[in-house]
Parts: sequence; C-alpha cells; structure tokens
Amino acid sequence: MLSILIAILFNAKCIMVVGHRGNGCSHPECLNQYPENSIPSYLEAIRVGADAVELDVWISRDNQVVVTHRSDPGPTDSLNASIVPEKKGMRTPLSGEYLHSERHKNRVKAPWSLEKPDSRLYLSDEYTKAYEPPLYIPLLATVFKEICPTGKKIIVELKGDNPEIAPRVLNIARMLGVESCIHTLSSFYWKKYQNPTFSVPADLFEPIRNITTVRKALLFNRMPSNWEFPFRAAEYYGAQYFHPHCNLVFNETFQNKIIEPAHRMGMNMSCYFSAGNPDTEPVLRQYVNSNMDEICTNNPGLLRRILDEEERKKTIEKMKKKEFIGI
Repeated sequence: MLSILIAILFNAKCIMVVGHRGNGCSHPECLNQYPENSIPSYLEAIRVGADAVELDVWISRDNQVVVTHRSDPGPTDSLNASIVPEKKGMRTPLSGEYLHSERHKNRVKAPWSLEKPDSRLYLSDEYTKAYEPPLYIPLLATVFKEICPTGKKIIVELKGDNPEIAPRVLNIARMLGVESCIHTLSSFYWKKYQNPTFSVPADLFEPIRNITTVRKALLFNRMPSNWEFPFRAAEYYGAQYFHPHCNLVFNETFQNKIIEPAHRMGMNMSCYFSAGNPDTEPVLRQYVNSNMDEICTNNPGLLRRILDEEERKKTIEKMKKKEFIGI
C-alpha cells in the first residue's frame, strides 16, 4: 500500500507544451506579437517555455517545401492571411500560384494583435500591413536549421494536395541529420475509415503508412460518425497519436469513446487550439487537469506558467503527505 501511495505522489503526469505555429497564430483574437510560422515566433515560443513548436508545411508551385498556414488543400486557397504583396495594388497569390523563388514579392503579414483591425478586413487583401523588419515565407530546411539546435521538438503538420509532402519532409530531415527533432508528423489529410473533418483530395499519410521510424498523428475537429473508425485508421497508418480539437476534450462521449480507449491502447492524446478559439487563462486552467498528454496552444508562455504554478502546489502537497506518512 505504501509503495502505491509513493508511486502516486512521485509520478505525476506532465503535460507537454506545444506552441501553435510558434508562439501562436496571427489571426484575429490571437495575441502573438510575432507572425505565425516564422523563425522569430518559434524562438519566442521556446524562450517562454514551449517544449515543442508546431508548424504547417506544403509544396509550392516551384516544388519547394515551404512553411506557412493554408486553409484548403486545393490550389485556389488564398494566402492573404499569411502574406501581403510587396507592391501596392497587387493581388495576394493563391497557394497554387506561390513560387518560393519569388518570395520577396510577398512579405509576411503583421499579426492581428499589433493593430487589432476588423476581423474581416484583416483576413482580406485590403489589409496590407507587413511585419517589420521584413520577413518572408521560410523553407522547412531553414526552420530545421534554426530550431533543432535548441534541442526542442517540432510537430510538422502536412498540408496541401501533393502526396509527396511526407516523404519530402523526412528526406529533408535525414539530409540535415535532424530526424530526431521531429516529434510527430500530423495531418487532417487522411482518407481511410471516413475522416470526420472533411473529404480530402489526397491522402498524405498513405506514402509513409509503413514507415515506423516517425510518429504519426491523426488530426480531426469533429465527432466521428463511427467511434471505431479513428482507431481503425490509426492501425492502418501506424499512428500513435490522436490530435483532436480542444473543444472536444470535455465532451463525455468523446472521453469515453476516444480518449480513454486510446490511452488504454498506449496511444497519446494531443489537443490543439485553433485561431478562432482563444486560449485565455481561465480556459487553459481547465485543461491543466485534463487527460491530455500535450496541448498545442496559441499562448505557450501562459500555459507554461500555469503548469509551473500547479507543479509547485503539487510539490507542497507531496511534502505534506510525505511528512504525514513518515517517509
């Protein structure tokens, strides 16, 4: 009995803090002062206590693996939430038009938090404020070179409609000798067993489903129509993680049908906060005692502070209990 109590006292679960797109998104209601998916944003997330950073990758028109967010998998997805044309009056390129060789024609957009304009204005071509000093969409290789030497991990989210993206990511990491820097490859774009989020044009996990040297995570933001399908998909792709939206975490059915069975199977749960769901202090405090293994947050510094406060409280309680049982 004593050994069980000691194990409970000294083996408290630690939640991994993941910086969403670095130190948070640039979108309305997010408070990040650095542009999402930029080197300064990743470094700031690490400075304030993130254990890992999350980033978005896809293949540009000139066949480069670039790091920036995009909403839709197809070539008509506008990049006006990420970049602004260098020259006034020019249209922001669509994802299918973007050439990394011409990256200097489009500067990274200033985060919403700097001026807090109307949300619809910000997410349009009409808001053209660029970040200062000038930044441009980076290559994945550049991000690896900057972030991996810090010792922190990277969650690479696969986007777009090019099925070569996952093998390309792994090849870049291998060429740079930073394979261990990749925490997981995650994606919404998987087809087997009825993806609950949306119908996708390409299955980005299929080319690496038999590769066991990298951890894979299935992203989804809606309730599955069949509770067995995510587990069948995980088995098919060899995925070790589920990455649901954090809004699903406290749903009792989701807990009973997904979270608890996943943990019993040895899978990990990592929820994420999207741009439209600000993770304020009251909200984040609810998740401290959740059964998440990781939380991908737009405010990693705040989450780290909350977790540290909770850890100090637990340490004090442990010391009190140690004195009580006479250890």
